[in-house]
Amino acid sequence: MASSTPLEIGDEIVEVNGIVLQGRSHLNVPTILKSIIGTSLKFVIIRRKPSADDLAVKPVTQFPLCLDED
Repeated sequence: MASSTPLEIGDEIVEVNGIVLQGRSHLNVPTILKSIIGTSLKFVIIRRKPSADDLAVKPVTQFPLCLDED
């Protein structure tokens, strides 16, 4: 199913114009994308629902006790 929905933060680009990007280093992907000839790009993406499990830094769930400074 084709869609022109914009990419969102957290989307995983799996394939571009038949070139599989999944599993490749983010350092190599720009070189691959620059080598694609043409004016049209066909992306295959995975969009997952946002989850706290995917965050690099876990959300704070417990706060330290505040002690009175007398």
